[in-house]
Amino acid sequence: MQRLQPSALEALRSGLEGDLHVDRVHRQLFATDGSIFEVMPAAVVYPACELDVVHTLHIARRYGFSIHPRGAGSGLCGAALGGGIVLDFTRQMNRLLSLDIAHGTFTCQPGYRLGELEAVLKGSGLFFPPDPSSGEFATFGGMAATNASGAHSVKYGHVADYLIDARVVLADSRCMRLSEISAATPADLPADLRALYRLYIDHAREIENGYPQVAANSAGYNLRQLVGRGQLDLRRLLSGSEGTLAVTTQLTFELKPAPAADSLVVAFFDDAVSAAQTVQELMPTAPAGIEIMDRSLLELARRSDSLLARKIPAGFDNLLLIEYDADSAQSAARLARLSLDMITSRGLSQRAHLAVTSQEKARFWAIRKAAVPILYRLKGTRKILAIVEDAAVPVERLVEYVRGVTTIMRRLRTDFVWYGHIAKGLIHTRPLLNLKEPGDVDKLKPLADAVFELVAGLGGTVSGEHGDGRLRSAYLRRQYPHLFDLMVQTKQILDPHDLLNPDIKTHSSPRQMQHNLRYGRHYLNRALEPTLLRWPEGVVSAIEMCHGCSKCTTVTTATRMCPIYKFTRLEAATPKAKANLLRALTSGKFDQRDLYRRQFQAVMAYCVGCGSCRLECPSQVDIPKMAMEAAGYFLSLIHI
Repeated sequence: MQRLQPSALEALRSGLEGDLHVDRVHRQLFATDGSIFEVMPAAVVYPACELDVVHTLHIARRYGFSIHPRGAGSGLCGAALGGGIVLDFTRQMNRLLSLDIAHGTFTCQPGYRLGELEAVLKGSGLFFPPDPSSGEFATFGGMAATNASGAHSVKYGHVADYLIDARVVLADSRCMRLSEISAATPADLPADLRALYRLYIDHAREIENGYPQVAANSAGYNLRQLVGRGQLDLRRLLSGSEGTLAVTTQLTFELKPAPAADSLVVAFFDDAVSAAQTVQELMPTAPAGIEIMDRSLLELARRSDSLLARKIPAGFDNLLLIEYDADSAQSAARLARLSLDMITSRGLSQRAHLAVTSQEKARFWAIRKAAVPILYRLKGTRKILAIVEDAAVPVERLVEYVRGVTTIMRRLRTDFVWYGHIAKGLIHTRPLLNLKEPGDVDKLKPLADAVFELVAGLGGTVSGEHGDGRLRSAYLRRQYPHLFDLMVQTKQILDPHDLLNPDIKTHSSPRQMQHNLRYGRHYLNRALEPTLLRWPEGVVSAIEMCHGCSKCTTVTTATRMCPIYKFTRLEAATPKAKANLLRALTSGKFDQRDLYRRQFQAVMAYCVGCGSCRLECPSQVDIPKMAMEAAGYFLSLIHI
């Protein structure tokens, strides 16, 4: 953690319209995200406007602090974490600025969420095609930073494909609109952007031919198409750059006409190789998406939903959800029937059927979208971890990839689950590890190394859609032996003082993924004693069930979730904030005296005990009960 000296603190505070927090409790809330990492920031800024971002970057540059832009905090790679100043856009810079139904565009601030847009677009006949599983609560700033995609990206692509324009603040505090940069002649560009233009022109052939031929790739910087028609275009470069090249303050996107109808084929398989072979057979039928879910997820789905229990037979290794969409119900149904006939006539699956009702289709997709938090319910001390979950290979190499991953996991004696966008060669593979055990921590690098070598040998990428973050940046030099130096030069041109997210992308410590772990070798595990409520599996285990997926930050009526957070948009009001603070207490980062802190008690007091989060949480974390236990524990200490 970097330390904010009084002079820097005063300088930062004096020019802000938004909010600044430097207390230890508030900073702890931003020390984690959806990843395995934990990094305590020096300060948290909720900017109220673009000038706040300009001011914060100016102070950070003057006093030597790093900047870490943050959206919903649902990222799996730790890219929103850092020891400097976190810029959180969800509190105030979270508005839809304009919506043009006639021309199919909208403009928003980075903290605006996809779920909010979907609610506004209902009945308009338009939609935003990228649909990450976190879309209900994902922010557009975060989605652009990772170039998010989703289950239907095999047909509809990624966020970068829909970005029309953006306002950004560069590391030197200059504000720019991307369309203005694209409209300028090379001679009229500032010196740094001319250098970037020249870098592409000098290495265009090398750049355009230097990336793996896969349907999804968020590894490193996308330098392709950086210059078009003689003009610099930063849209694809900044999409997926994870906040390392500029801070986005406004975005304009294209919308598309929503398909009139869709159809779904559900097919079950005895092994993943058979599923992969089926995907290869079905790709010529142009599906909108094909998703795989393995037996662990299926069994949890069967136990949690009576309708799915009737629809999901026991004993199969995995299923494929094969979706088609079209401009009419008849066309969508025809495509699904053709796919089903192909599957059955060629003996690809022992059991397959059409999901006929909208209710059945919705339930299957709900399980897929909630796959990660649902899988966290798996019993035992080992949990599914995002380490090698984002590798992507050419679809024609899927069978080799499936066999190779299975061999690696067996060799390392590691159980695993998988699910994901198999139609574009991306299967999210999650090993089950317990990072409180040194032996499992020691597996991190050998496991990641082995999967990287497998993927590289198959012409794939180490990062398909989630980004590099602290997990995979160390592999980028090997991923791009001929391009990595150009990526480093790109970073140096746009951020010469290494101000923006300096630990990401061009930072390549070989053991980076083993540092700053939320758990790890030195993690303490002390109970709150005495507890006043009954915890069958222990209060600490209950606290650790919250892994930071951020679904509890949903602000629409799509789920009930926390009404206090929906109203205040304060991180301290989120249900996960209670778990984060209690984990800090039980792990020894806070001591009992911190319970007396006003800020600590205020976080717990935001819970009104309505129980909405407990009912909606896919991991079934009982936050109201935890807040009640914390209040009782505090009172018991006072009494003592």
